Amino acid sequence: MKRAMAWVVACLFALSVTAAAETAAPKDAKAADTKAAATKDAKPRDARASDSKASVQTLKDIAVCTTKTGKAYHCEDCAVIKGKECAKTNLAEAAAAGLTPCGKCCPQQAVYCQKDDKCYHAEGCKLLKEKTAISCDEANNRELTPCAACKPPVTVYGTDTGKAYHTCKCPALAKSRVLMSVEDAAAKGLTPCGKCKPPAAPAAEPKK
Repeated sequence: MKRAMAWVVACLFALSVTAAAETAAPKDAKAADTKAAATKDAKPRDARASDSKASVQTLKDIAVCTTKTGKAYHCEDCAVIKGKECAKTNLAEAAAAGLTPCGKCCPQQAVYCQKDDKCYHAEGCKLLKEKTAISCDEANNRELTPCAACKPPVTVYGTDTGKAYHTCKCPALAKSRVLMSVEDAAAKGLTPCGKCKPPAAPAAEPKK
């Protein structure tokens, strides 16, 4: 009798352990699925985080258009070259050919720097002894300052929807960034970001 009772107790204990394990299994599986889903979701976030650090545009990355006889390069939609036969090239080749930026469409332009120089310059600056052409985006990323003597273009960054403009490393540029001159930013009604404190647009000259 005692053996029979012991056997029954052992069977009941085994059944209770099995039931507990089966009850815990869905929870563990659910937890594992939740963890897997979180890991899966984390990957796009990491990708977006790395994408927010947009790659710096070099002169070869910037597309411009030229004409056979013109001495300037243009944006693709420039009215000056509308209806004319033109060729697509990049800013590196346009700058090497001695072409200058169109004054109407105001495309991005090359600036110049020297080894160990903390400034960037416009072409023809008297302070340039040796020069290397770089993009404004590269100059900003290196944190070079515009030369006070030749006053090269000052560029900043807007966003697709924001009402402020920024320096190149501002966290506000995580989703979008649009390079523009500081004058264009002011003309669009954008204001300097209060966090990254980009340069202010120069004051308009008083009308005579």
